[in-house]
Amino acid sequence: MPPSSSQRFVCAVLTTFTALVMLTPRTVAAGAVEALRWVRDASSRSTGGVAAVAVHRGASWQAFADEVGVWVRGEGVDPRRVVRSEFVEDLAYDASGGLWVGAADGLWWIAPSELGVASAAHGTGAEDRSPAPGAAARHVHRIATSGSWLAVAAEAGVFVSRGGDSWTRIDGVAPAGAATAVAIACEAEIRCEVWWLSGSAVWRAELDVATGASIEFSGVREIAISAGAAGVAPVDIVTGLPGLPVAVLYPRSIVALGATPGFRVSRPVLPPGAEARRLGYALDRFWLATDRGLLVASDWTANWQRAGMPAGWLAVSDVASSESELFVATRSGLVRAGRAADTAALDKRAPRAASDLPEATVDTTAPLARLHRLALEYLSLDPLRQREWRQRADRRGWWPEVDLQIGYGGSRDLGFDEDQAYISGGYRQLDDRDRARADDWDASLSFTWDLPDAIFDAEVLDVAREERLWISLRDDVLDEINQLYFERRRVLLELAAASDARSIEAARLRLRARELAAGLDAWTGGAFSASSAAFAPSLHRDDAFDRFSPRGTQPPAGSRTE
Repeated sequence: MPPSSSQRFVCAVLTTFTALVMLTPRTVAAGAVEALRWVRDASSRSTGGVAAVAVHRGASWQAFADEVGVWVRGEGVDPRRVVRSEFVEDLAYDASGGLWVGAADGLWWIAPSELGVASAAHGTGAEDRSPAPGAAARHVHRIATSGSWLAVAAEAGVFVSRGGDSWTRIDGVAPAGAATAVAIACEAEIRCEVWWLSGSAVWRAELDVATGASIEFSGVREIAISAGAAGVAPVDIVTGLPGLPVAVLYPRSIVALGATPGFRVSRPVLPPGAEARRLGYALDRFWLATDRGLLVASDWTANWQRAGMPAGWLAVSDVASSESELFVATRSGLVRAGRAADTAALDKRAPRAASDLPEATVDTTAPLARLHRLALEYLSLDPLRQREWRQRADRRGWWPEVDLQIGYGGSRDLGFDEDQAYISGGYRQLDDRDRARADDWDASLSFTWDLPDAIFDAEVLDVAREERLWISLRDDVLDEINQLYFERRRVLLELAAASDARSIEAARLRLRARELAAGLDAWTGGAFSASSAAFAPSLHRDDAFDRFSPRGTQPPAGSRTE
């Protein structure tokens, strides 16, 4: 029976309303990303970078791990160290507000009541909740939570627990080797799916459990994914992202798995030489952490772009978010981003956000080209040498093989005769000797041309293979120099914008600039520091700070020149 006009009208209204609801989040998302303001978080005192970060949205607690341990902070609470360990690999908050710390030396849990109490060592405020005895089980790589359920990926495999008091290892047909990443998604707290990575394979298991019953696994199997490059292992697996029930992250691609067999693949365009590390969703956008900067996109299949400075240009190891802020763990510390309306709450001490810094007006083409030339000369990777090799290989067929032979022949003769004679009443002994010598020399010089080599010499193939290796090595060197050079310029711009040259943040930026300059010196044999003024013509040298600073800035009184 065909629908009536009133039914068609109701359907049209519902369709329009649904479309508006679906389009509204995208419009809000676009505005939210444009309004993000980035600042460096002064809470991280690390000089070696932040390895992991976690945020508890309900209690407004943040935790981050650096080379000296795990630090937590809350609303109105200064950062305090709760775990001393330099081997932390992952952090996660559970439903109760407790903090889980996965490290190479164990799995630790800090109760919500202990988060504001400093811990001197494991065991003081931090409980050892390692899933099993032994070094392999205590070495935890990743932690995943879903409600009261927890899953950890360790060197001994994957372990699952409800509440974290006792753990059950997923066994059966699952491999006994190390698991590098894990994700868990639970429905009604009694049915869960566990996904994990083991080597280059992706595994899935289902667990069914009633209240008070033991955990039972079923459907343990390997998921066949042919989209990943041969021999390339995935680096992360995530569940619950918008439009991505299960996402497997490879160094250069994203694979989406669904409830039905099959998968979808997206290959984002990454910065040169970059490899993906983590995938997440926050503030209405997808975030991709790479070793060459943080990328952002409106959809996982859309074009990925660098995030704002400085997160978009630093090596990122982890990303976490609250309702209004994004926390990024980078190699130079913790970086935060929030909406423009929340800028004052982000960092009251920051005079302005990094995105407001003035752009460099100096043409960097000539200084960077000179820096490239110095590095290639120091490392003997100059293209001129490669060109000479090829020219010599091309001329090889026209050069003959020279054969020089020298011969010598000689003889030696020696004669001896004896006789006796009676002369003048007596006998005389007569001796007769003779010597003869003959020398014969000869020399021959021959030239042989292999005419086929003049058309094509097989050794050119060896030169071509060597050239490819040289080109790849030279590209890697130049890419590394580009990263160091422009990262140092960004640090110097932030330093120039600092309101207080004596602040801890300014000192940290100066140390970071020195670190980057040392890296450039390593690639150029010290030539960068020897002629550093040529690489930043709009800035001048401030010897008291060992940095580049704006003209007219004076070093603080009593500063010591190093």
